[in-house]
Amino acid sequence: MVFCSIKSALFVAAVSLTMGGCATTSEVVPIGNGNYEIAGSSATALASGGSEKVKLIKVANKYCGDQGKQAALVNADATNGRVGSGAFASGNAYAPGAGATFNATAVHPGQRATADVVFRCE
Repeated sequence: MVFCSIKSALFVAAVSLTMGGCATTSEVVPIGNGNYEIAGSSATALASGGSEKVKLIKVANKYCGDQGKQAALVNADATNGRVGSGAFASGNAYAPGAGATFNATAVHPGQRATADVVFRCE
């Protein structure tokens, strides 16, 4: 039973640590007044928001470059990824005349790094 609890704990910790997934980048979207917006998120919780922002600025540069223009940054926001956490407990509780075994797991999910960039082509 202890081995099973350890295996479960390691599995939950690994999932919480990496929060595996796919990196996403939205399409470039016109938002009015000559401004465009693009958003994205990292594949794991181990990435920085700054690196996601740089990726999006490169997409903005290419988008404007394809039009023979340069991207001018209007606004950019980024949030760092956050690794999840887990708490695990198991044991025996005894009351007069009865015994009970318990296992408990509490997990706080991780968060992928995100960024949002608003730009115009000049």
